[in-house]
Amino acid sequence: MLVFACLTQIIALLILCLITKTNPLNVVSVYLLMSTIIFKDNLQCAMVHLSSMPWGILPTLLQWIITLSTVVFPLLYHMRKYSLPTERLIALTLINIFSLWSLLVLYHGPHDMVISLIFIALVSFRINVREPSHDPFCLLNKIECTLVYIVAALILVIWIFPIYRIVGSDIYRSAYTICTVIAFFVSLRFLFTIREPSEAK
Repeated sequence: MLVFACLTQIIALLILCLITKTNPLNVVSVYLLMSTIIFKDNLQCAMVHLSSMPWGILPTLLQWIITLSTVVFPLLYHMRKYSLPTERLIALTLINIFSLWSLLVLYHGPHDMVISLIFIALVSFRINVREPSHDPFCLLNKIECTLVYIVAALILVIWIFPIYRIVGSDIYRSAYTICTVIAFFVSLRFLFTIREPSEAK
Protein backbone atom coordinates (compact mmCIF):
# COMPACT_ATOMS: atom_id res chain seq x y z
CA MET A 1 0.00 0.00 0.00
CA LEU A 2 2.85 2.35 0.91
CA VAL A 3 4.62 1.55 -2.38
CA PHE A 4 1.47 2.33 -4.39
CA ALA A 5 1.01 5.60 -2.48
CA CYS A 6 4.59 6.65 -3.31
CA LEU A 7 4.23 5.62 -6.95
CA THR A 8 1.03 7.68 -7.23
CA GLN A 9 2.86 10.77 -5.99
CA ILE A 10 5.83 10.20 -8.33
CA ILE A 11 3.64 9.58 -11.39
CA ALA A 12 1.52 12.66 -10.61
CA LEU A 13 4.69 14.74 -10.28
CA LEU A 14 6.03 13.51 -13.64
CA ILE A 15 2.71 14.19 -15.38
CA LEU A 16 2.59 17.70 -13.91
CA CYS A 17 6.16 18.37 -15.04
CA LEU A 18 5.42 17.12 -18.58
CA ILE A 19 2.29 19.26 -18.89
CA THR A 20 3.89 22.42 -17.51
CA LYS A 21 7.37 21.69 -18.93
CA THR A 22 8.86 22.36 -15.50
CA ASN A 23 11.88 20.84 -13.81
CA PRO A 24 10.76 18.31 -11.11
CA LEU A 25 13.22 19.83 -8.62
CA ASN A 26 11.58 23.24 -9.06
CA VAL A 27 8.11 21.77 -8.46
CA VAL A 28 9.27 19.97 -5.31
CA SER A 29 11.08 23.05 -3.94
CA VAL A 30 8.04 25.30 -4.49
CA TYR A 31 5.78 22.67 -2.91
CA LEU A 32 8.01 22.46 0.17
CA LEU A 33 8.13 26.26 0.44
CA MET A 34 4.35 26.60 0.23
CA SER A 35 3.86 23.71 2.67
CA THR A 36 6.11 25.45 5.21
CA ILE A 37 4.13 28.69 4.90
CA ILE A 38 0.79 26.88 5.22
CA PHE A 39 2.09 24.85 8.16
CA LYS A 40 3.09 27.99 10.07
CA ASP A 41 -0.21 29.71 9.30
CA ASN A 42 -2.33 26.73 10.33
CA LEU A 43 -0.33 25.29 13.22
CA GLN A 44 -3.03 26.22 15.72
CA CYS A 45 -5.57 24.23 13.70
CA ALA A 46 -3.56 21.00 13.82
CA MET A 47 -6.02 19.38 16.19
CA VAL A 48 -4.67 15.85 16.14
CA HIS A 49 -0.94 16.40 15.80
CA LEU A 50 0.79 15.58 19.08
CA SER A 51 3.63 18.06 18.55
CA SER A 52 1.15 20.93 18.48
CA MET A 53 -0.07 20.10 21.98
CA PRO A 54 1.23 22.25 24.90
CA TRP A 55 1.85 19.24 27.16
CA GLY A 56 5.59 19.61 27.80
CA ILE A 57 7.60 16.43 27.15
CA LEU A 58 4.51 14.18 27.05
CA PRO A 59 3.80 14.59 23.28
CA THR A 60 7.36 13.53 22.38
CA LEU A 61 7.14 10.53 24.71
CA LEU A 62 3.78 9.50 23.26
CA GLN A 63 5.08 9.87 19.72
CA TRP A 64 7.94 7.46 20.46
CA ILE A 65 5.67 4.94 22.19
CA ILE A 66 3.08 5.08 19.39
CA THR A 67 5.71 4.86 16.64
CA LEU A 68 7.51 1.90 18.26
CA SER A 69 4.17 0.12 18.76
CA THR A 70 3.25 0.75 15.12
CA VAL A 71 6.54 -0.80 13.96
CA VAL A 72 7.00 -3.68 16.41
CA PHE A 73 3.56 -5.27 16.69
CA PRO A 74 2.87 -5.56 12.93
CA LEU A 75 6.25 -7.30 12.56
CA LEU A 76 5.31 -9.80 15.26
CA TYR A 77 2.03 -10.60 13.48
CA HIS A 78 3.80 -10.79 10.11
CA MET A 79 5.98 -13.67 11.34
CA ARG A 80 3.03 -15.98 11.93
CA LYS A 81 0.84 -17.65 9.30
CA TYR A 82 -2.92 -17.14 9.48
CA SER A 83 -5.90 -18.24 7.45
CA LEU A 84 -7.05 -15.80 4.76
CA PRO A 85 -10.12 -14.42 6.65
CA THR A 86 -8.01 -13.82 9.76
CA GLU A 87 -5.25 -12.18 7.69
CA ARG A 88 -7.82 -9.80 6.23
CA LEU A 89 -9.07 -8.88 9.68
CA ILE A 90 -5.50 -8.30 10.88
CA ALA A 91 -4.79 -6.20 7.76
CA LEU A 92 -7.84 -3.99 8.41
CA THR A 93 -6.81 -3.52 12.04
CA LEU A 94 -3.23 -2.67 11.03
CA ILE A 95 -4.43 -0.15 8.43
CA ASN A 96 -6.42 1.51 11.20
CA ILE A 97 -3.36 1.56 13.50
CA PHE A 98 -1.17 3.04 10.75
CA SER A 99 -3.82 5.67 10.01
CA LEU A 100 -4.09 6.75 13.65
CA TRP A 101 -0.28 6.82 13.88
CA SER A 102 -0.25 9.16 10.90
CA LEU A 103 -2.83 11.46 12.50
CA LEU A 104 -0.88 11.63 15.76
CA VAL A 105 2.75 11.79 14.62
CA LEU A 106 2.58 13.57 11.25
CA TYR A 107 1.06 17.02 10.65
CA HIS A 108 -2.68 16.87 9.99
CA GLY A 109 -5.54 19.32 10.03
CA PRO A 110 -9.10 18.53 11.12
CA HIS A 111 -10.17 17.70 7.55
CA ASP A 112 -7.87 14.64 7.64
CA MET A 113 -9.92 13.02 10.40
CA VAL A 114 -11.92 11.20 7.72
CA ILE A 115 -9.24 8.51 8.17
CA SER A 116 -10.77 7.76 11.57
CA LEU A 117 -13.76 6.17 9.82
CA ILE A 118 -11.74 2.94 9.86
CA PHE A 119 -11.72 3.02 13.66
CA ILE A 120 -15.48 3.59 13.69
CA ALA A 121 -15.91 0.56 11.42
CA LEU A 122 -13.75 -1.60 13.69
CA VAL A 123 -15.72 -0.64 16.78
CA SER A 124 -18.99 -1.29 14.94
CA PHE A 125 -18.12 -4.67 13.40
CA ARG A 126 -15.19 -6.20 15.28
CA ILE A 127 -16.57 -6.64 18.79
CA ASN A 128 -18.30 -9.98 19.03
CA VAL A 129 -19.11 -11.91 22.22
CA ARG A 130 -21.23 -14.55 20.51
CA GLU A 131 -20.07 -18.05 19.75
CA PRO A 132 -17.54 -18.06 16.91
CA SER A 133 -18.62 -19.66 13.66
CA HIS A 134 -16.52 -19.63 10.51
CA ASP A 135 -15.45 -16.03 10.88
CA PRO A 136 -12.33 -14.81 12.73
CA PHE A 137 -13.19 -14.31 16.38
CA CYS A 138 -12.55 -11.17 18.40
CA LEU A 139 -11.80 -12.44 21.89
CA LEU A 140 -13.15 -9.77 24.24
CA ASN A 141 -15.14 -10.47 27.37
CA LYS A 142 -18.42 -8.70 28.04
CA ILE A 143 -16.93 -6.17 30.46
CA GLU A 144 -14.23 -5.19 27.94
CA CYS A 145 -16.82 -4.90 25.18
CA THR A 146 -18.95 -2.60 27.32
CA LEU A 147 -15.95 -0.42 28.20
CA VAL A 148 -14.89 -0.22 24.56
CA TYR A 149 -18.41 0.80 23.48
CA ILE A 150 -18.56 3.52 26.18
CA VAL A 151 -15.09 4.86 25.34
CA ALA A 152 -15.78 4.73 21.59
CA ALA A 153 -19.07 6.60 22.07
CA LEU A 154 -17.29 9.38 23.99
CA ILE A 155 -14.59 9.54 21.32
CA LEU A 156 -17.16 9.80 18.53
CA VAL A 157 -19.02 12.60 20.32
CA ILE A 158 -15.84 14.68 20.49
CA TRP A 159 -14.69 13.72 16.99
CA ILE A 160 -18.01 14.43 15.29
CA PHE A 161 -19.80 17.24 17.15
CA PRO A 162 -18.60 20.90 17.30
CA ILE A 163 -17.78 20.75 21.02
CA TYR A 164 -15.39 23.70 20.54
CA ARG A 165 -18.40 26.04 20.54
CA ILE A 166 -18.96 25.08 24.19
CA VAL A 167 -15.48 24.46 25.63
CA GLY A 168 -13.35 26.69 23.38
CA SER A 169 -10.69 25.85 20.80
CA ASP A 170 -7.76 25.02 23.12
CA ILE A 171 -9.65 22.53 25.30
CA TYR A 172 -11.29 21.06 22.21
CA ARG A 173 -7.94 20.47 20.47
CA SER A 174 -6.53 18.73 23.53
CA ALA A 175 -9.65 16.59 23.94
CA TYR A 176 -9.57 15.73 20.24
CA THR A 177 -5.96 14.59 20.45
CA ILE A 178 -6.53 12.61 23.66
CA CYS A 179 -9.39 10.79 21.93
CA THR A 180 -7.15 9.90 19.00
CA VAL A 181 -4.47 8.56 21.37
CA ILE A 182 -7.08 6.43 23.17
CA ALA A 183 -8.42 5.18 19.82
CA PHE A 184 -4.88 4.12 18.89
CA PHE A 185 -4.44 2.02 22.03
CA VAL A 186 -7.95 0.57 21.72
CA SER A 187 -6.98 -0.49 18.19
CA LEU A 188 -3.84 -2.17 19.55
CA ARG A 189 -6.05 -4.05 21.99
CA PHE A 190 -8.21 -5.16 19.07
CA LEU A 191 -5.09 -6.49 17.34
CA PHE A 192 -4.26 -8.66 20.36
CA THR A 193 -7.78 -10.11 20.48
CA ILE A 194 -7.75 -11.57 16.97
CA ARG A 195 -7.87 -15.36 17.05
CA GLU A 196 -8.40 -18.05 14.47
CA PRO A 197 -11.90 -19.55 14.75
CA SER A 198 -10.42 -22.84 15.97
CA GLU A 199 -8.43 -21.04 18.69
CA ALA A 200 -11.46 -19.16 20.00
CA LYS A 201 -13.56 -22.28 20.59
